[in-house]
Amino acid sequence: MRYAIVRDEINKKFTKFHDTFEEANLEAERLCKQERVSFFILEVIGSVHIKNPEPPLEWNWERPIE
Repeated sequence: MRYAIVRDEINKKFTKFHDTFEEANLEAERLCKQERVSFFILEVIGSVHIKNPEPPLEWNWERPIE
């Protein structure tokens, strides 16, 4: 799995994926203490890529959708 840390604000941005939840959790705690605001840990559940300029799209799921 991959995880991203985002600040709790309107424009949620991140700059790095984390490979483990533990790594993401430590980074979220560090940022929360440093910036004194809330952060979210987001789990990547899938992605979509364009294989060429026209459809079809290709979905890559990282875990089953319930």
